[in-house]
Amino acid sequence: MQPPERPPSAALEWRWGLYDFGNSAYALLIGGVGFQLYFKEVAFRHRAGEADFWWGSVVAASILLSAALSPLVGVTADRRGARSRYLSRLTALAVLGTASLAAVRAESALAAVLAFLFANTLYNVALALYDSLLPFVAGPSRQGMVSGRGWALGFAGGIACLSLTHPFFTGAPAQSEGAYRTGFVLVAAFYGCFALPLLLFPPREEKAGEALAAQQGPVTQLVTSLKHWRAHRAAFRFILAYYFISEAILTSIYFTANYLSTTFSMTASTILGLTVLLQVVAIPATWLSGRLADAWSPRKTLAGSVVVWMVVVLLLATATAPWQLYAAAVLMGTVIGSTQAVGRACLARLAPPARSGEFFGLNSMSSKVAATLGPFLFGAVSTMTGSQRMAWLSLVPFLVIGLALLLTDRS
Repeated sequence: MQPPERPPSAALEWRWGLYDFGNSAYALLIGGVGFQLYFKEVAFRHRAGEADFWWGSVVAASILLSAALSPLVGVTADRRGARSRYLSRLTALAVLGTASLAAVRAESALAAVLAFLFANTLYNVALALYDSLLPFVAGPSRQGMVSGRGWALGFAGGIACLSLTHPFFTGAPAQSEGAYRTGFVLVAAFYGCFALPLLLFPPREEKAGEALAAQQGPVTQLVTSLKHWRAHRAAFRFILAYYFISEAILTSIYFTANYLSTTFSMTASTILGLTVLLQVVAIPATWLSGRLADAWSPRKTLAGSVVVWMVVVLLLATATAPWQLYAAAVLMGTVIGSTQAVGRACLARLAPPARSGEFFGLNSMSSKVAATLGPFLFGAVSTMTGSQRMAWLSLVPFLVIGLALLLTDRS
């Protein structure tokens, strides 16, 4: 049950959105580009044959560790009505962890693994808590717009930080170690600076029931919640639907560049151009999707975005001409942020506000599992069939199941 509709606070909504603006710099420039290259070319300089294995392992380990921690942290924060306080601590540690990447020197393989494991785990746990604040930032009639604007600001933040730090990440890491290390510190500063307004002036929150807190530990409460899922059937049904949707979306994100390079022999500069095109389209599309969710329905808007994802996957699987790839990039741009922004608004409406940390933590755990299993399946199908096109088609059933769960929900 949602709390009574509160008067909108534009200042609070913008402070919340600025956190998205700041943390997206980490996603793009640490995990996506900068530290990934530095890890292989500097930290594993003389162990190049092992770099891909260790990078894949530390990414998977950090994702699974954050998946295990997110619901536990969420339950604890709910009980104390302290989601913002926990978010402040986790964000501070994530920012420090990001800055600590600058301490990784050439041939410091173990240091690189441990530093990234620390930073990436904390970043992901903090993100789940940040999402759980949405019910306290905006009422149900504005949650779609506020969530969509936050995601749009995230895309803009990634581009803004890339523009600021571009000179530090343009050279080869092996020849520009000092510049890369400076870049990591600047990304940490960008992340922390734009997170600060929300952390200093957080929303008022609800506290979970004291009786529940006194009777059960966090693990016991999670087990009890899962056993009695019918008490919150709509929320758990959404989490299940979003798991299948995430399998397809996250796998697409991880493999699109690889596919364009391998199957179409695209150059890195062309792929980067498509990526920029996608991000430019995503900014207004994500913002507008949130407004549509409020005016129409978050669940129906999400279902519409899943249909577009089906078109994207089928277009990539069957493309033979360059224009089809550009069309796929534009379509992907319309839904890559929209799906996640509207999904966040859906769960904000369905989860009990006093237990939002728990439910957003469980959804984060589900999505993180999807982020490890989906890419594994794609790679397995590609290897067994010798065709990346067949691997793309293997994503369609996930989207169909997710869409069916959304459309047959009568809540």
